Amino acid sequence: NISFNHFSQNIATDIKMKIFSAPLLLSLLTGSFVDGAGKNPDNAVGALISMSNGYLTPDVFNPNELVPLFLENYRPNDLVMYHRFEDGTYSIQGKFPTGGDGFGPAVVTNSIISVGSNVFVCNMLSNTVTMFEINRFGAVRLDTVTSGGSTPSSLAYRDGILYVFNAAYDVPSNAIFAKGTPSITAFEVHDGSMTPIPKFTRTLTDWTDEGGAEIEITPDGRFLLAGIAGIADETFETFNSALLVYRLNDAGRPSAEPVEVLQEGLDYFSAAVIDEYEGKTFLYAANLIGGTVSSYRLRNGGQIVPITPPVQGPSIGSDAAVCWVERYGNYLYTSNFSDNTITSFLIDRSTGSVTLLEEIAFDVSAVSGAF
Repeated sequence: NISFNHFSQNIATDIKMKIFSAPLLLSLLTGSFVDGAGKNPDNAVGALISMSNGYLTPDVFNPNELVPLFLENYRPNDLVMYHRFEDGTYSIQGKFPTGGDGFGPAVVTNSIISVGSNVFVCNMLSNTVTMFEINRFGAVRLDTVTSGGSTPSSLAYRDGILYVFNAAYDVPSNAIFAKGTPSITAFEVHDGSMTPIPKFTRTLTDWTDEGGAEIEITPDGRFLLAGIAGIADETFETFNSALLVYRLNDAGRPSAEPVEVLQEGLDYFSAAVIDEYEGKTFLYAANLIGGTVSSYRLRNGGQIVPITPPVQGPSIGSDAAVCWVERYGNYLYTSNFSDNTITSFLIDRSTGSVTLLEEIAFDVSAVSGAF
């Protein structure tokens, strides 16, 4: 998970971007990602913020040395900061301990987000969330709180409230399968601290042992979406995936129950992206197994209407496993972490339709651990 912040008068201002911003994507593919080494940090125009999460932990001063992933070998979580320069190159600034242990399922999105000069990070194994302040010189840890559930894995923010999706995975025993009941908790963010809001907590009892994947808030702030991975059994043959839609009142409090439960077209749900275009809200959802992408329209009342049935990305039988989807302009990109490729799709933003563009748009095998 990666977040990008832009420096303005030594203050990081919010440009919410995921990994597939075009400049960052191109820099990864052309090898310029670390070409800024040795440049003067005073000339940096922004910061790229990542976290180790206990998977592949780079030695930031020897970035080619990675700690391999083993279930019995989790590590403390770190925030890793890179300076970004005007020519699109990056240099490593340093790493900053979150104060918690990072480890968790492969299928999670938004476990690190930026809001203004603040960055929020999930410590999945410790069941905590950490808040940092970012400046040109590094990251200052402001607060760490208990998440209120098991395996905090995805974050969303709106109007001073941080929402946490506790995905309930079986870690550190087996990070692939779910164990327990997912929940959504919320915290008031004020003056560098996070205060729990108990009445905002929603326990997803109907989805016990299914595993959470992602939460998102619609651009208009009216709905909170929670994605369920749906890991029904260890055979990986059946899944009970879903997208839950909660209405948010004016105070940001989620409805007691979802106003919509979507399961059509979801098969081991991994990630979704929301696009608001000409007054209409569209959802693009990706499935881990099979590498498909489907599209939907979110109505004003919270109802979800299917548009494009699952479109096959990587070939059936390939090693691709889609864990991320992002929109840039009229294109969708999915990252296939098992074979280090990126698939591209063409979308019609006015209708929400999706068609496959290139099964392998980019092969990033040379960028070890990038995805």
